[in-house]
Amino acid sequence: MKLDSTDEIIAYTREWAINKVESAELVGDKIAIYAEFEDWIELDDVENLEIISIEKEPENEDRI
Repeated sequence: MKLDSTDEIIAYTREWAINKVESAELVGDKIAIYAEFEDWIELDDVENLEIISIEKEPENEDRI
């Protein structure tokens, strides 16, 4: 199965979060990082995931 860009972003973010937890030295840091990224780490039983992104506004657009 070929991953689309959304799947790749989710996989990258999940691996990044797991690596941060593993590389933290203090237990308190591990707990805090896990708590912050738990939704990204625990994706095994998730069938649907809602992702909201914000598009950057063009810089040359006039503002009111």
